[in-house]
Amino acid sequence: MTQRYYAVLTGDIVKSGLLPPAHLESVRSSLIRAVNAARRWKQGLVKGKPEFFRGDAWQVLLADPAMALRVGIFLRASLLAGGLADSRVA
Repeated sequence: MTQRYYAVLTGDIVKSGLLPPAHLESVRSSLIRAVNAARRWKQGLVKGKPEFFRGDAWQVLLADPAMALRVGIFLRASLLAGGLADSRVA
């Protein structure tokens, strides 16, 4: 039996309560674009689609745990570079 390991990145948007709903939707769209960019780094790296819950929280499933830090930093940097928001990532 072969074991597979995965990584789950969990994050939330910093100070999202201060953002208007339309701006929060732009942040989500930006995060989805960044996940899709990371998806092209390695075939099968990102499993499924990013999940959003509780308004400002999100999760992404990665098939390669060794890429978790790189993807997490990339997602946060993408939000910051766009000037939209910041996100905590765990």
